[in-house]
This record gives sequence, C-alpha cells and structure tokens, in this order.
Amino acid sequence: MMLFALVMTGKNRVVWFWKWLILASFIVLWVLVYETVQVGFEEVLTVPVHRFGWLGSSYFIDFGIYSNTLFISLWGAFLWRRELGRFWIGMLILALIISLAGAILSQSRTAWIGWPEALIGWGSFYLYMLLRSKSYKKIVVILSAYCYSCFFCVSNLLTKNVVEKRVYQAFDDVERYMNGDPHTSLGLRFLMFEAALVQIKKTPWLGIGENQFHDFLNHGIAKIEVERFGKVAGNYSFTNIHNQFLMSWLLRGVLGLISVVLIFGFLFYAFSKQVKQARTEQSKALGVLGVVFSVASFMTFMPETPLHSKAQFLFFFLMSTMFILMLDIQKSEELRVNSSSFK
Repeated sequence: MMLFALVMTGKNRVVWFWKWLILASFIVLWVLVYETVQVGFEEVLTVPVHRFGWLGSSYFIDFGIYSNTLFISLWGAFLWRRELGRFWIGMLILALIISLAGAILSQSRTAWIGWPEALIGWGSFYLYMLLRSKSYKKIVVILSAYCYSCFFCVSNLLTKNVVEKRVYQAFDDVERYMNGDPHTSLGLRFLMFEAALVQIKKTPWLGIGENQFHDFLNHGIAKIEVERFGKVAGNYSFTNIHNQFLMSWLLRGVLGLISVVLIFGFLFYAFSKQVKQARTEQSKALGVLGVVFSVASFMTFMPETPLHSKAQFLFFFLMSTMFILMLDIQKSEELRVNSSSFK
C-alpha cells in the first residue's frame, strides 16, 4: 500500500516517501506503549528484563531491526526541510526519538550494529554539505542536532543500562565459551557456525537441502559438543544457524551463496552510483540513504538469516524496492523541474 501511494500521489512523491516513513515510526510508538502497559513501567525505569517486541511485534529482533532501519533512514529527510515544513520537521524529530527508543528497548544487538554505519555515512554526508554550503548556520544546526541527539541518547541512563547489559552479556558468553561452556546465546552460534563450515566442506556445490537441515543441526553440533567440550548433546530445534551467508551456502550450495552476494552487489552498485553521479544534494542524500541501509542490512545478515524469516524477508525487500524506486522518482522529478524551467 505504501508503494502504491507513493506512485499514485503525483507531485512531490519523494516528500510523501519521507512522510510515510515518519508515520511508520508511530507504529513503533504503539508497540512501546502497549508493551509498557502490559509489563509495567518499572521495566523501563530499571535495567529492563523485558525485551520490547515480544508482545506487539512478530519478534523482538524483528522489532529492533524495523525500528533501527527507520532511525538510520530518517536522517536524510532533513534535506527536504522546506518541502516538509515546520510541522513535519517536528514530527521527524519525534520519529527519530521513537525509532531509536524502539531499537534500544528491543535489546537487539543485531539492530545496534547499524549505528556505526549510519553515524559514519550521514555524518560524512552532512560534513560534505557543510564544506560546500555557503549557508553555514543551517548546516551547523543540522550537524549539532545530529551529534547531540546521538550522544545524548547514548549517555542517557536508560540507554546506558540497556546497552551495557547486552554488551557485558556478549563478553560473558564469549568467556564462558572459551572456558568450556558453549550453552549461551553466542556460544550456540559459534557451535552452529563451526558445524556449518564442516558440512560445507563436504557439500560445497549443491548443499544439503531444506529437509536435511534439522538432522544436520543435531548431529553436527552434537559431535562438536562431545569431542571438544565433553558435553552431553542436546536436542536442538533451531530453524537457522544465525548467518544468512552460511545458511544459504549450507542449504543450496555455492549458487545459494552467490545469489545473496549478488543482491548486495546490486544494491551497493545502484546506490553508490547515485552518490557519485547525483547533481543535487537531495539526490545524493537518497544515494547515501541506500548505502547506509545496504551496509546495515549486510551486517544484519551476519548474525541473522532474514531470508529465512517471513517478516524480515518481506521487510528487507520492501525497503530495498522502495529505496530503489525513490532514486528513479527523484530523477524524474528533477527532470520535470529542469524541463519546465526552460519553457
């Protein structure tokens, strides 16, 4: 429906694209409010046990990815501040706060790995604008707001507690794995990665297929547990090995791996080309948006398998299609403006 509305709106379709993303953040707000009411406000004030996204979304990791994608995408909307107007700019700032809160309270480290790419990508872009623009005051205000909001949220007590909890847990998982206890979140992933690599060496070209995955998971991990850690093997019911590249290679062979690589190759090429060839700052911003999204998605594919999750699969291809579509729409609108100026 969002894509249909963008295509059928007529003029200023890129502006409507930003408005739809801003409005989408209020779905995140609804989940936050709904789950706060359900679990109690104390969960938010103290070090949270509840991971937001359990009740009002398909899964807390999905919720974190959705929220973070909105957060890292909406920074580009400031380039349309005149077209959006004061009301929508106010809504934009509120949307950034909401989407960041959703990403943090999901406690999803998978979502958080998109922050460095966004900070570098958008920070470099606005610095580029600052160096080229004669109106330094406006750009400084944008940059100041960007940096202040990011560092304020990171230094906030709630944010600090949540992030510290998840980061320390990751270090603890690694330490326990090194000391012979693989039964942690990261420890089990390490077991699955190693088992997958062992199997890939045996069937690199065709893979093992979907039907053999469960047996592989039990036998492959069990062998490593017994031989390396002396542990009694468990009966695992995981549906993936938490790495899209290994998962595609394991199930469908080298062609499966190549297909995933080609998806990102196309996205990187299309958006990088836009950044290099764009003649206007707004067109360049859409290219930066695509690059930031592509890098963040690539990093998400490392600890998760979005192509094997219906919700993440649909979300990834919806956003990819929409960002690609906006490149063409922006070009057509600029061409229309240029042609009308010659009349």
